[in-house]
Amino acid sequence: MSLSINKNNGLTADGIEAFTNLSNLVNLNLERCSRIHGGIIHLRGLHELSHLDLQGCPVIAASFGIISGLIETLNLDPCKISCEGLLNIKGLTSLRTLELSETGVKSEVAVIITKAKADPFSGQLRKRGG
Repeated sequence: MSLSINKNNGLTADGIEAFTNLSNLVNLNLERCSRIHGGIIHLRGLHELSHLDLQGCPVIAASFGIISGLIETLNLDPCKISCEGLLNIKGLTSLRTLELSETGVKSEVAVIITKAKADPFSGQLRKRGG
């Protein structure tokens, strides 16, 4: 099952809590939902979720440590995330594609961080334009 609620400024962090019953959700597109902030925490029970698009969202990187380890694709282009914040994705052990375009995280730093995680990124780490 897929759900796309992109460019919705009415969706808040509390609104994401309504997704907790979508146990078969595989793809979730929250691109440019400007008010979700720490709402990612409500996705922790979605064990089928493998593709998460947070492009242009104000995300709280600490939330990545508690969401499903099944996420294979994570788009953070162009979210504001620090190199330290990137360390919080270490719980995403199935992650294969990580979009970091225009995040301010340098390619070299992203590679070092991902290699330090016992190389769960056996797929690809993509960073365009930087």
